[in-house]
Amino acid sequence: MKRMVGALLACICAMGTVAPAAAVSPLKGEITVSAAASLTDSFTALAKAFRAANPKVKVRLNFGSSSTLVAQIQ
Repeated sequence: MKRMVGALLACICAMGTVAPAAAVSPLKGEITVSAAASLTDSFTALAKAFRAANPKVKVRLNFGSSSTLVAQIQ
């Protein structure tokens, strides 16, 4: 669980490093973020900020129990 949260946070941080490049080459496409239900508020706020900076990227949030998310990913 802690590893998965750490990996998700690392991905979010990595997306933040790409944001300055958006002025030169706008990001576009789709991203799905799966996270534990306990992180709903945090990831919803992060997604809102990311969408504002990257309007051509569709962000889908997928929340659930850790075991459900693991089953979906596998």
